[in-house]
Amino acid sequence: MMGKELSEMTLEELWDLFPIFLVQHDDQWNGYYEGYKEMVI
Repeated sequence: MMGKELSEMTLEELWDLFPIFLVQHDDQWNGYYEGYKEMVI
């Protein structure tokens, strides 16, 4: 049997599934963005 639909989950359940981590900025992210942008366009 399938689990709950996202719309049926509590905020706590959603945070367990989709955690958010705050980290220090990394200058390499700009390069990652440029690479992904080229793949999408």
